[in-house]
Amino acid sequence: MNAVRESWTASDHRAAPLSHIAVLRDPLPGVDPDLRLYSPRPEVVVVRVSGAVDQRGAELLGERVGQQLARATHVVLDLAGVPGLGRWGARVLAELDREATRCGAFLHIAGVEEPEMREQLRTAHLDTAPCADAVVALIPARLPRRRWRH
Repeated sequence: MNAVRESWTASDHRAAPLSHIAVLRDPLPGVDPDLRLYSPRPEVVVVRVSGAVDQRGAELLGERVGQQLARATHVVLDLAGVPGLGRWGARVLAELDREATRCGAFLHIAGVEEPEMREQLRTAHLDTAPCADAVVALIPARLPRRRWRH
């Protein structure tokens, strides 16, 4: 399967429409995390990650997910395909959670099956859900009302 390469700069990520599915690969050699994004609704983006997340992979994850936090109200990060985070991965996820709060968005971390990863996230005070699809299904009931501007 060929990967679709997309390159977004910080200035154009808000205006760029999110394709139904996009595969983003780290351009740095030796790191191979795949990030697949899809948007089931305009206010929700799901980021499915597969592959190990080491230092450079964590940087890519932070950049790409950070762009989505500025775009969508709910970002669901599916880590079911990640065998391990490493200390960098847990640190970046904690930073993304703080950034989501600053942006008024919600970061939902799901699919963490490895006990060591669950413990890393628990230590970083990050909650996880068992399944990304279940999180997406529950989001409509939790969407805030849109405020009318006068």
